[in-house]
Amino acid sequence: MKHLLMITLLSTTLLLGACGGDAGPTPEQRATRAAEMMQKAQAEPNFPKTPEAAITAFWQAASRKDYDRMQLLAPGSDKSDYAKYYDMFTPQPAKSVGKPEPHPANPKVQLYPAHVPFPGFPQKVVKMAVWKDEKGNYYIDGQNTIWW
Repeated sequence: MKHLLMITLLSTTLLLGACGGDAGPTPEQRATRAAEMMQKAQAEPNFPKTPEAAITAFWQAASRKDYDRMQLLAPGSDKSDYAKYYDMFTPQPAKSVGKPEPHPANPKVQLYPAHVPFPGFPQKVVKMAVWKDEKGNYYIDGQNTIWW
């Protein structure tokens, strides 16, 4: 699991840089924060136990601009990853989460299409990847999610 977390952190950092995100926290700072978030999540009795619940909770938090909750649901992410875009284009909660489909580049990953209306993009579909920890909690996998 530690290996998966580090890969996710590195990929998230690279993805944000490729998308024009600012420098934000260092990979080490993200790793520290991710460990804190996962510890907090594991202590939460009602943390999402299904992929659909994790995805729905993530977009509900996004619609409220609850960046702390988004970080909890997507360990390794940072408020700065979200605020730059979601303050400008606040999404609505996910209208639906579809059945999983194969990831086009990673055969070990399944994507869940989430219909998430954004201002100007009422039919937006984000193909969400998730991962599960040893306690059965599901988290958003930013590395394998197809955001655009």
